[in-house]
Amino acid sequence: MTEQPDPNLADNERLCPECAKIINKGAVMCVHCGAPLTPITPATGSPTAKSGSGIDPNVAAALSYLFTWVTGIIFLLVEKDDYVRFHAKQTIAFGVATCAIWIGLSVFFAVVAFLPIIGGIIAGLLAALVWFFFGVGFLIIWIVLMVKAYQGQRYNLPIIGDFVKNWNPR
Repeated sequence: MTEQPDPNLADNERLCPECAKIINKGAVMCVHCGAPLTPITPATGSPTAKSGSGIDPNVAAALSYLFTWVTGIIFLLVEKDDYVRFHAKQTIAFGVATCAIWIGLSVFFAVVAFLPIIGGIIAGLLAALVWFFFGVGFLIIWIVLMVKAYQGQRYNLPIIGDFVKNWNPR
């Protein structure tokens, strides 16, 4: 069965044959109904096509999150596939935002630590709590992004995902 192009769908989207909801062409399963699918890459329309790096687009997109901005830059430079490039750009923005938050929190706790009498105690206790939740939150978001990318979903982080949609480095 060949898929007919739908003018309402983007180049990297298709309809699930089971539930008729919009999914990514590279998806290995429908995120709405769970039906197993044969991934179709947007560039060639072939289920066995590889991305610019020679890896399946879903795997390349998930791997772009592995070392945040480092692997994001590598995949952004190597890849031609729009799906992989989106995830590479999102992981770069996610890594930069995480570093900026980490630096901001470090400066904040350093300033609080200099408060007279109880500043060090407050900074120590508050920092331990904040760093724990920051670390756990980062880990959860990072894993979700990798899984969603592998499943063929173009999952947008709030703020970062919107920024990435409009970012065109080449």
